[in-house]
Amino acid sequence: MAVVVDANLVVKLLVGEPSPRAAAHRHFAAWAETDERLLAPHLLAAEVLNALWRTHRLGGLGSEALPARGRAFANLQLTYRALPPPDQVFEVAAQLGQSRAYDACYVALAIREKAVLHTMDGPLSTVARQVGLPVVLVA
Repeated sequence: MAVVVDANLVVKLLVGEPSPRAAAHRHFAAWAETDERLLAPHLLAAEVLNALWRTHRLGGLGSEALPARGRAFANLQLTYRALPPPDQVFEVAAQLGQSRAYDACYVALAIREKAVLHTMDGPLSTVARQVGLPVVLVA
């Protein structure tokens, strides 16, 4: 079964605190060994780049580290998919009771691709399970 990864998981891999970063790294290393197909909506790239830039601007990532983390992100073996149609995103957001449509994009993509959603976002994992989506909460 394919895997949809969300921005939360990727950001933790790149700039997370030691414990979450190690957990994310274990998952990405395991996927690399099995050639697991990792899917993400195009939205993920903007979210991750924004998080890297914000971390840099707040002093959590030095000028030398920022380009290195950007390259590490670019080298992840992710397969980007088009965003689900707006009506589908809105429907999923309403089902989830979400105020953020971008979270619904990940869930709608996982539903469309018949994939498992992998995230480090506890609230997202809870609501995604409520609509019957298989979810792995990475911890």
